[in-house]
Amino acid sequence: MKKSILSILAIAFTVLTFNAQSKEGYIKYSIDMSSENTEMQMGLAMMSGSKMEISFKGEDSRMKMNMGSFMTIETVTKNNNDVLLLISGMMIGSTAVKTTKTELEASEGTPEMSVEFESETKEILGYLCKKAVVSSGENKGLIFWYTEKMDMPDNQMLNANGLVPGVILEFETIDGEMNMAFTAIDVKKEIGDSITFSLAIPEGFDEKTFEEFSKMSGGGF
Repeated sequence: MKKSILSILAIAFTVLTFNAQSKEGYIKYSIDMSSENTEMQMGLAMMSGSKMEISFKGEDSRMKMNMGSFMTIETVTKNNNDVLLLISGMMIGSTAVKTTKTELEASEGTPEMSVEFESETKEILGYLCKKAVVSSGENKGLIFWYTEKMDMPDNQMLNANGLVPGVILEFETIDGEMNMAFTAIDVKKEIGDSITFSLAIPEGFDEKTFEEFSKMSGGGF
């Protein structure tokens, strides 16, 4: 289950990077997780009702995942580089990690990714969405449903993960023993003043290095 925490975080961080091509916005997703692995099913039961919220403005972004009664994971990214991870809940207590996007990507390695755009479409929250399948090597890893109809102007600073245009409103894994589906349930084009992108560590959190956190969580991404 510890390994799954980093897998979930890696997927969410990838989608956050895709969505952050827009200048400002807020998206809330419901999360559905399932597995045929009996041991994993016990852990996933505690994650019922999970949600993920993504806020982004310019080169700053914030992601918060409420994993049911299991734990809460937050990431704050400043200037598309410096990252603060906040993890609270079962297993590892309240832990804060200051790192960088580069360190996060290096811990997993950067596999060559390709995208296949398909003709299938569907409507999500009133937006026409197109389908894209993102693959790494022989493995098809994620299905994305994205819209180019949302009025969020693109940021000119594209990144290595910027394979899917527009804004992603639904995505799901199609490989691995744990299946995850994220579906947008709320979208806003402005985030307001209540969302901050501070890298200050909140009171009550125990700061760890990224190496220490990786060992606690069962390895790198």
